[in-house]
Amino acid sequence: MKLLASLNPIQIALLIVAGLATLGVIITLVRSLMTFAGFGEVSAAAKQMARAISGEAFRDGPDLVVSGKYDGSPVVARFSNQEHTPGLNLRMAAPATFQLSVAHVSKPITEGGKNQVRTGNPRFDARFTMQTDRVTEANMFLNASVAGRLQQLACSNNTFVSIGSGAIEVSELLIPPDTGQHVMEHVQAMAELVREVRKMPGADRVKLVSIAPERQVAGRIAIAIGVVLAVVSIFAATKVPSHPAFKEVNATLQNGIPPSDALLLHDAEQWHVATPDDLDPAAAAWLRNQGRTPAGRIEADFSGKGEGTDVGYLLIGPEGRRRIVMLANHANVLDGEMVNVALIAAIPKYAVPRIQWKGGMPPEDTLGDGLLVLQKKGDGQTSVIFFLSRSGIVTGAPIDYQQINLQ
Repeated sequence: MKLLASLNPIQIALLIVAGLATLGVIITLVRSLMTFAGFGEVSAAAKQMARAISGEAFRDGPDLVVSGKYDGSPVVARFSNQEHTPGLNLRMAAPATFQLSVAHVSKPITEGGKNQVRTGNPRFDARFTMQTDRVTEANMFLNASVAGRLQQLACSNNTFVSIGSGAIEVSELLIPPDTGQHVMEHVQAMAELVREVRKMPGADRVKLVSIAPERQVAGRIAIAIGVVLAVVSIFAATKVPSHPAFKEVNATLQNGIPPSDALLLHDAEQWHVATPDDLDPAAAAWLRNQGRTPAGRIEADFSGKGEGTDVGYLLIGPEGRRRIVMLANHANVLDGEMVNVALIAAIPKYAVPRIQWKGGMPPEDTLGDGLLVLQKKGDGQTSVIFFLSRSGIVTGAPIDYQQINLQ
């Protein structure tokens, strides 16, 4: 205490900053140990991939996830040690207008349509089955280059490849040996398929939604607060007027986003919650007839845990841009801009079995409620429902959203 009393405010502030820097190093080391705990055999591969895709590694429950971008497309790798769960799952955003599934002939295909197509390679076609919901588009897509990449991705009897619902996805039952090289070769092959998908008619009209990973912000916030306090003490000591305290917090409160939610949103201060005037009147009338109040912030149970903390947002930003956000289990699980959003609504889990779906089947393995997003498309409208599952975000398209019964 005598030592502190002998120091001037600037020296004390420097000590605070030095202590916080040390704390930051400790937090980083502890976070790294926690992130890769139980995945020592693939930690080097995960770090290699994170560098290659300019991304980061984090934990999603018991799974190790690496998220970033490759060749301009969002890509996520999920490693899992759980039973009945693929050891490796790769997912890359792609504007596909059709469904295509590839699996070994010994494995049943439950999604991707019932129409069978072939690559023209007798050896591959004898080992793997391919099914689609649109034969014409699939045959247009299956050129020699695409066939070669599919053969590269379907590298074992326990591999499943799917294209559709806004992504190309590869699942392998076991984490492969030589993981780092194996994963990056698959990512490169998937990027080539994405380039081919973009050449397909109508691909330019498919809007992709980026899924933001959970951010570990507690340590960063603590360090930032400490640095701010140190700077404030310097200004106070030198009697330099400071800016009004809590200005950014007050701005967050005024835009309709609670501070606890704003911590999970990037650039929250530049966006505000949509008001009733921002919503489509006809869609809002449908929601009122269902006994619900149209709003830009809705509460739901997306995670299926019943904790009452999950929310969905329709945010309005600069130049009228529109952004969809889903916060579940204290994490940002869905965050991306979508054009011409007319309405959002919570779809209770009990209502899902009663919905008539395009393709005939509802999304699988959903955890809780869904987030209905309604978009204007010219003179018409189109709707999609986002659900949280154990493997990430899954989607389904109702035949007619106005036939959904929320009672």
